[in-house]
Amino acid sequence: MPYPVGENQKRKKILTENISITALGGEIMNQTRQSQKLSNKRSKKKEAGLKVINQHTAGIDIGSREHWVCVPSRVTESNIRCFGCSTPQLIALANWLKECGITSIAMESTGVEWIPLFNILTQHNFSVCLVNAHHVKLARSLAPYVGAGSLVKTVPGRKSDVQDCQWLQQLHSYGLLAPSFIPDGEIVVLRSYLRQRENLIQTSSTHVQRMHKGA
Repeated sequence: MPYPVGENQKRKKILTENISITALGGEIMNQTRQSQKLSNKRSKKKEAGLKVINQHTAGIDIGSREHWVCVPSRVTESNIRCFGCSTPQLIALANWLKECGITSIAMESTGVEWIPLFNILTQHNFSVCLVNAHHVKLARSLAPYVGAGSLVKTVPGRKSDVQDCQWLQQLHSYGLLAPSFIPDGEIVVLRSYLRQRENLIQTSSTHVQRMHKGA
């Protein structure tokens, strides 16, 4: 039996409203699912960040005229300081690290300037880690896997000693830096004798020629 014209219009209107409500509900569900996926991704990214292994670390960038030292920012407001290379300055550096409660130190040096500071720090019972500059560059490649903003951001062409000591402190706190081999005191003396002997053997022919020339 056919419905009146007015009744058909009412039914069409109700059917159109139901369809629009269903579509709106589906859109809301899609937005909710997308927001949940985004929040899950963010939470996974945070969980993937590296954890701090040692909170009492410091980073030192060794220079020929000055040493830049960085300690955790929670220890003191001025957590970056510069010290000279003289013995009193090195002792002051060690005393400042003691006051900050530092137990482990990472140093980066490409020359022999690290030796006096290394000896003084070991005398003050610090755990000193002398790292290779190449290893530091490799450790920096892990920066994207650390939480956003937790590492110092360096810009190509803007390298500085301040940024280097901050990098060393941050990477050392995550345990990403491997120490170089440093022999004990007696072995160091023995290596010095062996190197001197090798140098004398290599230059012996030169000295013989000079003696013949003088005769």
